[in-house]
Amino acid sequence: MKKYLAIGLIIIGLLGLSGGGISTNDGSTLVGGVSNNVGTGIPITNQTADINISSAVTQQIIPATSSKVNYITHIHIIVGGASNVSIVYGTGSNCASSQQTIDGPLPLTASTGYSAGSGVGAVLVIPSGQAVCITSSSAVQLGGAVSWTTY
Repeated sequence: MKKYLAIGLIIIGLLGLSGGGISTNDGSTLVGGVSNNVGTGIPITNQTADINISSAVTQQIIPATSSKVNYITHIHIIVGGASNVSIVYGTGSNCASSQQTIDGPLPLTASTGYSAGSGVGAVLVIPSGQAVCITSSSAVQLGGAVSWTTY
């Protein structure tokens, strides 16, 4: 039993789950290891925003960053009625310029949803200078949350 406890504590220490990890200059925390003798890390959530849309629209959920990359670590969406939902990125108000779809369209029916990620590790990587938006094809309630980190 002691052997398994020791192994578990070693793993926790290696992952940085005991409060360690790799800190970045902007306060983000990463867990991880070494790749090609360079410290690398897995993004961990440090920001979360509510998703609340009730019309057929494209709405910004994560603001653009000028020189940093946004890493979405978790997202979940539930719809109140049928809608095609897409996660997009772009510039300008509500991603109106240079819009690119990164996930979707997701054909969701009433009371169904979409979920990706646990908050540890990126599920979607957004290029620097791009905001993240959700596009809904129908005027139905769409709710959820998105979590991300930026570095």
